[in-house]
Amino acid sequence: MSNPGKILTLEEVSRTYNVVYQTARNDLLSLTEKGYLTMIKIGRKFVFTFTEKNQERLKNIN
Repeated sequence: MSNPGKILTLEEVSRTYNVVYQTARNDLLSLTEKGYLTMIKIGRKFVFTFTEKNQERLKNIN
């Protein structure tokens, strides 16, 4: 959350955190269900961004 404008992809999360694709997918979908992320389809890929609500929280902390 230190970079709230960042777009996350399943492949990037899998590679960055050294987890299999399915684990990255499950984790990002879980965070989406809990309201921390928003899922957007771009072409054939799904990408994830932090919700505006969470971006506002981060601005208030700083």
